[in-house]
Amino acid sequence: MSGKSLRLVVALGGLAVVLLLSSCSSDTQAEQAEPVNAATAPAEDGIRVGRAPNAPFVVSANDLGVFSGTTQPTIPNKSYVSTCVPKWATDNPEPGKYSWGQTDEFISRAEQWGFTDILSAFCITPQWAGKPIEGEDRSVVSPGGAAPPKSLKDWRTYLEAVVKRYQGRISGYSVWNEPASPQFFTGSPKQLAKMTQILYQVVEKQDPEAYVLTGGMQTHTQPYRDYLEGYFAELAKLDWPIDGFSVHLYPPAGGTPETRVERIKWVQQVVDGLGAPADLPIWDTEVNYEVSQPGGEPDGRISGQRAAAWTAVSFLDGWRTGIRRTYWYLWTAEYYGFPGIQMRPGDPATQAMTTLANWVIGAEFRGCEVADRLVDCSFAKDGDFRIAYSTSGNVEVTLDGPAEICPVYGGDCTQGAVSVKVNDTPVRIVPGDG
Repeated sequence: MSGKSLRLVVALGGLAVVLLLSSCSSDTQAEQAEPVNAATAPAEDGIRVGRAPNAPFVVSANDLGVFSGTTQPTIPNKSYVSTCVPKWATDNPEPGKYSWGQTDEFISRAEQWGFTDILSAFCITPQWAGKPIEGEDRSVVSPGGAAPPKSLKDWRTYLEAVVKRYQGRISGYSVWNEPASPQFFTGSPKQLAKMTQILYQVVEKQDPEAYVLTGGMQTHTQPYRDYLEGYFAELAKLDWPIDGFSVHLYPPAGGTPETRVERIKWVQQVVDGLGAPADLPIWDTEVNYEVSQPGGEPDGRISGQRAAAWTAVSFLDGWRTGIRRTYWYLWTAEYYGFPGIQMRPGDPATQAMTTLANWVIGAEFRGCEVADRLVDCSFAKDGDFRIAYSTSGNVEVTLDGPAEICPVYGGDCTQGAVSVKVNDTPVRIVPGDG
């Protein structure tokens, strides 16, 4: 490991000063890095290609995505996912009739908030356009909203109207929100694949600068995973009419970031096993932890330093495993019961995502090494630095020389450290006296 600023301690003893970063104050968090201005933070055009783990790239403000349906997020990022906007039933309530007010408002608001990359996920079929739902109708928003279209011509006509109206404003489209769930879609994987192909054709013709993603596929139950495999297999038969894969990598109840990493690897195995082109990226377009569980008010079911740690780790784990972009679900102004980790003004998750963005936007990501529970990620931005964290427990680490150590949440930066005990809270390590 010659030349690295960080290595595992293989023997105890010596004169190293060990820092335990497990219970720190957050008073000086804003001083840990020069803040990134969201209005001027570098972004990128189009979709980042590829899904190879540890692939190097320069981190942009688009690589830290978020959703908010209420108020403007106060984190430095430019990528936004609008879940279930556009709604087909709202935009196109009758054949040949359009009502764009809700979608116009949603897209305009995201633009006013400064987002330059807007990913929209379709949902909710109008009753006039949908097939009858067999059995119990569990559709959200409106009766029959989870039905597949009875005519793909109607679907194409609607898509042509949407893409024409929002050309140059909506950056990319996901064909449907969580289509494996009967709350959102009751069609077959084959039907969804055909809908995806039509979306791809329309976007290629009317707004070729925009990108097309699969439906946002859940992975935390076996029925969801079965549907994902069937859908992706149908896309393979159609020669992959997509620009990338959209997955929702919420772990099941009790899951951790390591559970999510297992899900990531499984999705990659499915995609690679089907022979998908290597340039098609995988994006995690919704992630949080302990979702849809009871209790947690007012601070969330996961709170404090763990909430901060898991938020930051979600993005870092994504980059090291080949997930090119992660979208945090979600930013809110008040407590919202669905996500286990709350992201509001002043929350630990907000502080952690802000600090991480300040560290990495504009930096070259050079990959991570994993050894004995230590994840050691290398970056370059006005000099080299590293971000390290543990996948479980404390890992004692020694440095090649004095360094500045800053936790992603909680506490002062420490100057001149020569050793550190790392836990699940990522720390930035800058060689030298700081």
